[in-house]
Amino acid sequence: MPAITLRYILALCASLIALSIGAGAGAAPPAITVDVNVDSKVKPALIGNPPIEKFTPNIEVDSQNFCITQDARGVIFICNGGGLIEFDGERWKLHKMVNRDLVRSLATDANDNLYVGGYNLFGVLRRDAAGGATLEDYSWRFKAQLAGREFADVWDIEIAPEGIYFKSLQDLFFIDPKTNAAKHWYYEGKFGFVRHHQGRTIAQFRGEGFKVRVADNWQLIAGTDVVKQPLFHALPLADNALLLFGKDANWWRLSGDVLTIAAMPQGTPQPSTILGATVLADGSLALASSEGKVFSIDNQLKKTRAFRVEAGAISGVSKERGGGFLAVADLAIYRVAWPAQWSILGIEQGGGGPLLRLAKWNNKGYVLSEAGSFEVIENVDGQLSFAAVPWGKNPTYALLPLSPTRALLSTAHKLMVVENNVTTEIASDLLYPRSFWPSRFHPNRVYLGTELGLRILDISGSTVGISAAIPNPIPVHFNSIAELSKNEIWLGTERHGIWRVRLADDGKVDTVNELKAGKESLGLKYGQYPSAEIKLLADGTLLASTGAGIFIWDGKQFVANPFNGLVAMRAGDETLRFAQAPDGILWAYSNLRLWKQEANKNWVQQEIQNIRKGSINDVTFDAAGSTILVNSHGLMMHHPAAVGQLKKPAQLLLRAVTQTLSDGKTVALSLNPTQVPQFEIAESGLRFEFALPDYSKEGSRRYQGRLVGDEPALSEWASASAYSYSALPAGEYSMQLRAKEAEGNITEIPAYPFEILPPWYRRAWALALWLALTTAAIMALVIEIVRRRTLALERRNQNLESKVAARTSELEIANARLEALAHIDGLTGIPNRRHFDVYLAQAWAITQQKSQPIALLIVDVDHFKQYNDHHGHQKGDELLCQIAACLNECLASYTSTMQASAAGAAIGFLARYGGEEFVAVLPNATLATAKKLAETMRSAIAEHLTHATVSVGVSHVQTETTNTVVTAEQLFSEADNALYAAKAAGRNCVRG
Repeated sequence: MPAITLRYILALCASLIALSIGAGAGAAPPAITVDVNVDSKVKPALIGNPPIEKFTPNIEVDSQNFCITQDARGVIFICNGGGLIEFDGERWKLHKMVNRDLVRSLATDANDNLYVGGYNLFGVLRRDAAGGATLEDYSWRFKAQLAGREFADVWDIEIAPEGIYFKSLQDLFFIDPKTNAAKHWYYEGKFGFVRHHQGRTIAQFRGEGFKVRVADNWQLIAGTDVVKQPLFHALPLADNALLLFGKDANWWRLSGDVLTIAAMPQGTPQPSTILGATVLADGSLALASSEGKVFSIDNQLKKTRAFRVEAGAISGVSKERGGGFLAVADLAIYRVAWPAQWSILGIEQGGGGPLLRLAKWNNKGYVLSEAGSFEVIENVDGQLSFAAVPWGKNPTYALLPLSPTRALLSTAHKLMVVENNVTTEIASDLLYPRSFWPSRFHPNRVYLGTELGLRILDISGSTVGISAAIPNPIPVHFNSIAELSKNEIWLGTERHGIWRVRLADDGKVDTVNELKAGKESLGLKYGQYPSAEIKLLADGTLLASTGAGIFIWDGKQFVANPFNGLVAMRAGDETLRFAQAPDGILWAYSNLRLWKQEANKNWVQQEIQNIRKGSINDVTFDAAGSTILVNSHGLMMHHPAAVGQLKKPAQLLLRAVTQTLSDGKTVALSLNPTQVPQFEIAESGLRFEFALPDYSKEGSRRYQGRLVGDEPALSEWASASAYSYSALPAGEYSMQLRAKEAEGNITEIPAYPFEILPPWYRRAWALALWLALTTAAIMALVIEIVRRRTLALERRNQNLESKVAARTSELEIANARLEALAHIDGLTGIPNRRHFDVYLAQAWAITQQKSQPIALLIVDVDHFKQYNDHHGHQKGDELLCQIAACLNECLASYTSTMQASAAGAAIGFLARYGGEEFVAVLPNATLATAKKLAETMRSAIAEHLTHATVSVGVSHVQTETTNTVVTAEQLFSEADNALYAAKAAGRNCVRG
């Protein structure tokens, strides 16, 4: 591995003492976990690829783009072979030039004027009151100087205090918009760059050198004639010098009148490959290359990073309004967040998922996953990637360094030692190891969390001793630890709550207490599933997190705590996990969401849903202060230094208001009318188009609208970016609009008022005439109305009794339907848990009364969470429906067989218990029959659903004989224990 790789990989978790969740933040690491190769002087931050969003035109445009820019409103403009493309985040529009030719260059000034350079054409884009755009041509003013000669492409536009420069190969045009003055220079040797910098405008006259404009002439800068090739780009640097580059093999630096060759950092590409360049908000440089990469160079020219945007060339790059930059290729444009608060390293960079944790060993970072272990390496241009390691070919869950050449490794089933890239089994037992927790109080002790319980490792030199599992009645998967003293530890589990373990001085288990729900919980409460996380914070606070909330240990019991509002931010019974950074900052996370506690102790949810790659499996930290999320399909690195560089919120824009006339024609209306528009009622068709120029996430923009005077409240948030209205009654209205971007920021614009005039016959003079004519008619109608009303009341009374009876019958039918629906699972169409609880109680009572046997099956879909994360919730729901149908078919076949063999045999019952679990009740069934049905269900799903398997737990009661199961609840608990044994046996099997 090259030396640069070792230097930069130091960023990976230099402060971590182990892979797993820490046992007490701030504790000194024990001797066995010290990495003796740490060089504490070099600790740069680990930076992945920034979030990149792609936008593709949905209109017919030329296949070649040249440049890109953005105006102050956030609207994007693109130079295209067929004209000027405009994109506001919602709509693409192509503006054809008057000569129907290409647009080559763009620039905006401080007043947000957009200057356009095309082929034999240049000028400024003018907006009318209705939002339309036309080009005001400047090139006609130079007709006399050109004398019929073409100047071809305008390659560059430079905005200077004195005016605007438009540069072609041999012509340099100048316009002063304030005075309307014009100037033209022709140079047969061809021009290079034109740039206004440090109070003067400089241009390259190829073959002569660089010249400064003085009045209407150009004065040569001595010594610049050494550059023979054209330079197209001139970027200002932090020290007020200019970085110049183009066709020449060198990068040049112009400081005042001194021209030198610029020293560029390692990984910088050849200047001739750069097609576009810009300076970003933080002073760093963004370069677009012909190789499909974007290069970022810091403002001190010390570090180059590159990341690929697409396979083809990137022809232009431009600073984005408020943060990041925009890049344009031939078929799409890209929005790149830079400097990025979050950067990403996905498994597409060479790794295999799902990723589980991040570990550090010998100044190298390793990602552990179900597909093996991968080292994080950095190439010469700063790009990160994953590389497989020889000892990590199998699923790996935890890594604990012991020395520069030796480490402990947990695989799917075995505990291994890695030494000189060779793995050796420590024990032949199937331990299912998952986490290493070095003791804070015992230098040679490591607590080993497995799926079957807790083991204690004693490490002395090259010897690793393994204790027996702590005594517990069922296999328990411990996921977190808090070591309070040398003789007391607390453990969190996946499904069995919190455990308190006291140890003797020699490490042997003294007492084990499970904090079960009820009196034994010491104040702790659990959610639907008794999963729990235990965490000892740096200040000594011991907290427990469950589906029911967050609880703080007060020395005697756990007390529920809102935790500065964090509990209220959870979704339902979301169980949170915690990670504490070396600086004390506390982070909380679930599988899908992340929160950070600020200095004022308030919690802020991090907006990562748009860039998160799968579920969050771990949160850790590097020595440079970055927070690293280990997602199932990639790493996410949080960079505190970039927080202040976040983009400004986008502002909602009203893009068009059009009126539809009675003949079908449309009229564009002013976007900012000085008077309230009035429309005849017959011509009241109106359409409002709007957009939010937010490019941080494609499809994330949402809008609300309300026509005040017609609609009582704002609509629900939706992606629709236009509202149309027709046949509105006469009255006064106003269009109210709001928009929300990906980060949740909401903006709105002033309401757009208008009035629909009533028809002529409803105006004041017509109403007065109609009033006189109708007064007499009203008097004549009164008697007729009274008579008709009396007859109507009589008919209503006659039918009242029959209607009441009919409505009563309808209500009874509806109530019956509702009662049926309350017992059916809405997804799979089989009985739900509520129905199951009622049925089991009834079936149990009958079997007890008749002294008949009864069996219970619990069926659980294997690895369903991973399938759901990988394929999405819709595919997960489809899989559950397929499994339910298969189980139902097996049960129907069983019932048919039983009834054929014995008259009056009971019918089996199938229900969805919840999530990916199903239950089946088999009254009057033997244990052998129940196991046979369970195996039939398992094999049927394995055979017909090739992408899914199930594990089945079976329990049975023969009431004529003595049995420990005396209640229906105990029957269910026995089946659940059998299911857990099936999972521990490798899944896709039956136990009972």
